[in-house]
Amino acid sequence: VDACSLGHPADPVRILVWGDSHAGRLLPVLERYTQNHPLRVLLRISNGCIPVAGVIPAGDHSYRLHCLRFADAVNDELGGLHQLGVRGVLLDARWLWYLVDGTPFDLGLLRPTESKSTLNTGAGLLVPTHARQVLIEGLRQQLTSIRHLGLRVVLVLPEPEAPYSAPECLSRLPAGRCNELRDRFEQRRREVVNVFKSLAVGNSGIRLLDTAEQFCDARWCYARRKGIINFVDDNHMSSARALASQPIYEAALNWLNWGQ
Repeated sequence: VDACSLGHPADPVRILVWGDSHAGRLLPVLERYTQNHPLRVLLRISNGCIPVAGVIPAGDHSYRLHCLRFADAVNDELGGLHQLGVRGVLLDARWLWYLVDGTPFDLGLLRPTESKSTLNTGAGLLVPTHARQVLIEGLRQQLTSIRHLGLRVVLVLPEPEAPYSAPECLSRLPAGRCNELRDRFEQRRREVVNVFKSLAVGNSGIRLLDTAEQFCDARWCYARRKGIINFVDDNHMSSARALASQPIYEAALNWLNWGQ
């Protein structure tokens, strides 16, 4: 815990941030937050691993058993973290990437009991319908486990992405070629957003965080907006955009800690 926390060592651990490399892009926000508040934020981040226990990302000829072990270990740790003083959990991931999204090197999801003989996305069990079902079952159980401990949860909705690596595209092409239509982005994530909303409805201990307005207007999701390049590649938020979005993350972190 001490080795993987942000904040002063004497301050209590109050918030757990759990996710893949998209959660890792929040480090500038979390560092600034702990500088301004007397608490620590615990990090449980594993690249390419969805923050849901009991499921296995698979595809691109890989069976990510290490992700299952990592997520199960974090899940097993939750009770002790609650006793330590953790009050809330923020879950952030490149959710669509695990749902056979059609993006490069995307993944599907398997249950631990399911065969790993076919590891090509789009074949066998690694298809969108199966991945969505595994995600819904796993996330529902994960949220139940967290809430059973009395911890608050913030779920970050699927975030905008760029059609190409933003810095490279902006250096080579007209800026308009580097943007994504807002409607196309909303269509891609619509089903997952509806699932997240259904899991949160009627539960005052779960909130959804939507970052889309930081990247998009009504028509476009931008590679560069108001002088800030939004991504370091085609999907990971830049540190500059993260810091520019500090107020919305701060509100979510305040709620996780204090419930207000």
